[in-house]
Amino acid sequence: YRRANAALAAAHAIHHVAAMVLMCEPGDLRHAVTSGPPGPDGVAAWAPVGLGKVNPEAQLTASGCPTIYLYDDMPGGAGLSTRVHALGRPFFEQVLAVVRGCGCGHGCPTCIGTEVALDAPTAQALAAEQAGAVLSPEQQARVYARADLLSTLEALCAGSEVPAAGCWA
Repeated sequence: YRRANAALAAAHAIHHVAAMVLMCEPGDLRHAVTSGPPGPDGVAAWAPVGLGKVNPEAQLTASGCPTIYLYDDMPGGAGLSTRVHALGRPFFEQVLAVVRGCGCGHGCPTCIGTEVALDAPTAQALAAEQAGAVLSPEQQARVYARADLLSTLEALCAGSEVPAAGCWA
């Protein structure tokens, strides 16, 4: 769940910061998260996001390293996602600054989005492991999603290989 939640949170942050940077409506862009790059047949299992809660376990297999796609909502494209791609590392530094600047400190719909699975069994197990844990399983899932999102964005800003830095066991 942590890998899937981090990918969904990263897709949300990238999407919304891209809209802010390009000064367009968030609806002008879309994002998708796949369980890995396309296979030889050009097909990858993908999860449309932004259409309500997504079950990350069902959509993102544990064996894959999630891949995030940002694309234009207009058929044929309007060049928005291409402009974001051209920004390179400075764009990810801006995404990182926006997420770090969120005052919640624990992951909220603004910084990690609403697609994150807050009822994840992993989060419940982690919360139970901590004797006298103050956080509920939902809060624990948000904290891990935000921490993993920050870790992924820091790797992108440092120029690290994203799959190596972004795949958690």
